[in-house]
Amino acid sequence: MKVDNPEERKFYEIEATNNGWGLRELQRQFDTALFERLVLSRDKKGVKELSQEGQLITEPEDTIKDP
Repeated sequence: MKVDNPEERKFYEIEATNNGWGLRELQRQFDTALFERLVLSRDKKGVKELSQEGQLITEPEDTIKDP
């Protein structure tokens, strides 16, 4: 995969490592524009932290998706 934006690339590298994503899952996350959706959020500082550290799971609720 080629990702031109260094922050976006680092984000996907961290998330893939932390979550055990294989190539297929990584490609799916990239194709669904996970990073871009997070960037469009209003929490710019939080997105910057995500691109550097990945998503931190601190509570059990963090692992459950809310429909």
